[in-house]
Amino acid sequence: QEAAVNRAIHNEARARLVAVEARWLSKATQPVRIIQEAARQAAVDAVGNTVIRDLRPDQYAAAEARASRDAIEAARGADTKRLRDRYGADATREQIMLQAKRQQLYQNALATEAQKADDAIQKGLKYLRRVLRDSNRKRMGADAADQISAILDNFSLVPMTRSQREKVRALRDWLATNAENGLMLDVDPALADAANRKNYVEMTVTEFNDLIDSVKQIEYNGKHEAEIRLGKEKAIFAEKRDEITANMEQVAEKRGRKVRKELGDEDRKWMNTIASWDASQQTIGSITYLLDGGQRDGPLSRYLVATANDAGNQESEDTARITEIVNNILDPIAKKGGFSAKKITFPQIGEALSLRNRMVIALNYGNQSNIDRLLAGEGWSEETVQQIIATLTEEELNAVQALWDVMSSFKDRVAEKSRRLTGKEPRWIDPKPFTIRSSDGKIVQMRGGYYPAKYNPLRSIGARVAEVAEDADRMRREAFTASTTSRSFEKNRSDRPPQGQVLTREFTGLYAGLKEVIHDLAWHDWSIAANRLLRDKDFQRIIKERYGNQTYTAIKDWVDTVVVGDRTKHDPFEMFAVYARRNVSAAAMGLRLMTAAIQPTGVFPAMSRNGIRSMVRAAAEFGYAPLQSTRNAVERSKFMENRNRTRFRDLNEIRNVVQEESALSRVQKKYLSSAYVLVSFVQGVVDTITWMSAYSNSIAAGKSEQDAIFIADQTVIDTQGSGRLQDLSRAMRGGEKQSAYAKLFTSFYQYSNTMYALATTQVRTAPNYGKMTKDLVLILTVGALVEEMIRHALKPSADEEPEDMMKKLVGNQIDFVIGLPFGLREFRGVGAWMMDTKGGGLEYRGPSGLRMVSDVNRA
Repeated sequence: QEAAVNRAIHNEARARLVAVEARWLSKATQPVRIIQEAARQAAVDAVGNTVIRDLRPDQYAAAEARASRDAIEAARGADTKRLRDRYGADATREQIMLQAKRQQLYQNALATEAQKADDAIQKGLKYLRRVLRDSNRKRMGADAADQISAILDNFSLVPMTRSQREKVRALRDWLATNAENGLMLDVDPALADAANRKNYVEMTVTEFNDLIDSVKQIEYNGKHEAEIRLGKEKAIFAEKRDEITANMEQVAEKRGRKVRKELGDEDRKWMNTIASWDASQQTIGSITYLLDGGQRDGPLSRYLVATANDAGNQESEDTARITEIVNNILDPIAKKGGFSAKKITFPQIGEALSLRNRMVIALNYGNQSNIDRLLAGEGWSEETVQQIIATLTEEELNAVQALWDVMSSFKDRVAEKSRRLTGKEPRWIDPKPFTIRSSDGKIVQMRGGYYPAKYNPLRSIGARVAEVAEDADRMRREAFTASTTSRSFEKNRSDRPPQGQVLTREFTGLYAGLKEVIHDLAWHDWSIAANRLLRDKDFQRIIKERYGNQTYTAIKDWVDTVVVGDRTKHDPFEMFAVYARRNVSAAAMGLRLMTAAIQPTGVFPAMSRNGIRSMVRAAAEFGYAPLQSTRNAVERSKFMENRNRTRFRDLNEIRNVVQEESALSRVQKKYLSSAYVLVSFVQGVVDTITWMSAYSNSIAAGKSEQDAIFIADQTVIDTQGSGRLQDLSRAMRGGEKQSAYAKLFTSFYQYSNTMYALATTQVRTAPNYGKMTKDLVLILTVGALVEEMIRHALKPSADEEPEDMMKKLVGNQIDFVIGLPFGLREFRGVGAWMMDTKGGGLEYRGPSGLRMVSDVNRA
């Protein structure tokens, strides 16, 4: 209120009036504005050199009032001792009046400038306290934000009383004196940091203004650079978007695809249903191949699919590397008795803890945040936790530290990504070092580290509710905005541990946390670019008008699914389906010579893309030097390297190491590890030949090395299939929610789905009927006929007549085609029934994923 009064009183009109009076008294000839400006400039200099703690506009206003009273008293002829003492004993009345008016003018200017400075300081403090907020960091960039942060670290922006400032100054001097004497004191770093900071009230007004100007200059430069960078990114995106949409428009016109009208009438809804059903069986490769007009390296394929392949390759590579590292850490311990054995009873908690439980407790003792949550959830004392950790051997404690190091190995990459996208690094959780004596008597120095805080849903109040709420929030974001990767490792933790939440004693945090950070590093940037295209109005319009909303929905659903990743959580209702289809394919196809023998038929679908001659040349080249050919493909292509990897393909392998295994489960694991060896070997030959053919064709066509590798990779995926989540159709993924029950119908369906997508795409993109017919024969007929011949050769029937053989070939051809579309494949057997090759009616045994149930019934 006082400041508002000062602003109202000390205005331009008042200052001019005082200047006029001073000019009249001095009989000066210069204009009033010159006198007024001189007083203002002198006041600006004086205020600028004033320390902020001494800046008091009310004092200047009081001095102005005194000078005004002196001038009035002198004008009245008063001859007081006060006036003589202040203006000189020999001063005349006119001289006193003139000096008093000049002093009044100067103090008026001081009061005005001091009030302006005080207002600017308060405004500057608000600015400095907000300049590093998250949204502003993102706009100016991490480098500029770091520079500003480094500057502000030298200052304290918190108002302090004189007593507080004196105490801080005394502490600073004391620390400096001890440091000069070589005495390093164990003082709280936060306290020492506060002591070394200069409080803003100890700065002069000019120094504070210079600080504001410096910060604003850095902020402006950062935002300007960010705007330039953003402008370039927008220009690059606009160029790519225009290329994509123009090509799609041209392809649609060439194919005669007219602008669609809404199919909302009751009598046309079935067309939407069929379109949705077809779109659910298309892979992203087949969709983009269609929209690009049969160009495997078309604009849309390069923008979405090629970049997705790079992200998927990075994820696979990181997964393999980390899985191998963690396996090497845990496997030696597992071989010495396993993680479920060595149970030790602790009377203080009334429980027996396995080695796995104790190691997880130790992992949660690496930082104060986890320690607080561990103690609050279990109700233990820190001494109890230390006693539990002390039961670990030196080897086991070193393994705990090694796992912390694995988690922290991603810190630099996470920091770089976060700085680039948000302008700041996450709030890191600092490790807490400690020393402990192991159970085998060794003193072990533990550096501590980060470990994901994962709660036990069975023991934690609200843990399941929070999990469901998080899933609901994710689904809401996917529906109304843009999907993004999960980044719980970047979220700030509350300093206060949640009540009623108990940390799990399983290794869930290890493999779930690693899986999350690996997936985020691979897909976060890609998700931003993909969603930018999906949100573009021109892109949406062309797809919906020319190809229908179903095609756009299929692409968006694919992006959402890939960004979120594999959802391995299942409701209790779904667990039956999960267990029912587990290992069904291994039981049906594992270690079977017949399954391996028919794998070479995959070369025929590849001929529809690469051409017959090219495939024959590639096969001949491979046959001449198989090892060198495979090595060349693997060295050039990360996809082929990951596809040929036999171990460390999934972080779930860590789960297999640390979980308790019975003798039966160990036998089962050995069987599963070798079940597909023969099949994988033969399929690897087909993959390599297909890759070599596509790569050679692209190089011969003048494509760049990078484009040739992408085309070759995608040709293998399109013609041979791929089990990666990003390469599956919506039907194979189990729908939007990746339903376990929906997946019961897709066991053994991947190859059929690949052939369906390939056949329908080749039909829709073939330049003429001749090419279309040749492709369909290669995809649907030749492979099926050769497969049946191989089966007949390996399992001949002595009493089979040529006529029966012909009927069987025709029946199998019919069944092969019927088995391609999802849903219709449940009617496989119609061909055999029509040809009467099995001597009876149709026998439906349920979904392929429930083969276990049908086999039990038959037994």
